[in-house]
Amino acid sequence: MRFVIVRHPHSGAIFLPATDLTLEPLEIVLLYGYRFKIELAFARLCTSSGVMPIISGWPP
Repeated sequence: MRFVIVRHPHSGAIFLPATDLTLEPLEIVLLYGYRFKIELAFARLCTSSGVMPIISGWPP
């Protein structure tokens, strides 16, 4: 397991874990950036279409 520490002047330190030891630290940061964009797009799609994600536990 490899951890990359990203230090942001406003948000503080962010720890990014990775199991692929062949990746360079910059690649790990870029992959997490893509992941965040995908998750954000999915959340916006669910919100705008009125569909609740299954992960949210809805309906109770």
